[in-house]
Amino acid sequence: MFFINREILEDFSWYHFNYINQIFGHESVRNLIQKYYPCETYKLIVIADEKSNGGEHIVVYDKKNNHIINSYTEGWQNVEKNKNDNLCQSYSLLVYLNKRFKHMTHKEIQRRMICMYRQIIRNDNIMKEIMDNDDIIFKEYYGVDTNGELIDSGEICKNDIFEQINYVLDDWEKFGYIHFQGNGEI
Repeated sequence: MFFINREILEDFSWYHFNYINQIFGHESVRNLIQKYYPCETYKLIVIADEKSNGGEHIVVYDKKNNHIINSYTEGWQNVEKNKNDNLCQSYSLLVYLNKRFKHMTHKEIQRRMICMYRQIIRNDNIMKEIMDNDDIIFKEYYGVDTNGELIDSGEICKNDIFEQINYVLDDWEKFGYIHFQGNGEI
C-alpha cells in the first residue's frame, strides 16, 4: 500500500508545474498541438488572468461563434472550491481536442486530462519537433525544484523531461489528483 502525505503531494505539485504546466503551456508546444491536431472551430489563446494579478490564463477561442471558452467562467476551474486548481491549459486542451468532460466529477476530469496528455506525447510528430528544436523547451524553460529554487535549463536533459512527464502522469493518476481537489490535502 502506498502512503501519501503532505510532503509527497507538495513534491508532486512542483513536478506537475515543471513537466505539465510549463511544457504543455508553452506557446510553441500549444502551436504544435494545434498543427498536428488541426481544428476549424477552436484556437488556443492566452489572456490576462485577473485572478493571479496579470498572469497568463489559457483559454479556447471559438472561431465560429466569436466566443471565448474560459475554464473560470464555465465553472470548471473553481479556485474557491479547489484551491490548487491551476489546470486552465488542461481544460482548454480538453475542449480544443473535443474530449468530453461535462457531467464528470473533478477526479474523472483529471483522469481524462491524463489520458489526453498520454495521447499527445505518443504523437511522434510533436515529440520529434520538440526534440529537434531546443528553443521550444530549453531556451525559455525554467524548472523549480521541490524547495522552490529555480533549476537552470542546462541541468536538464531532453530525454529526462519526457521520462519525467510519464512519471508525473503516473503519479497524477495514482494520487496527484488530490492536490487539485478541495484544499489539496489528504
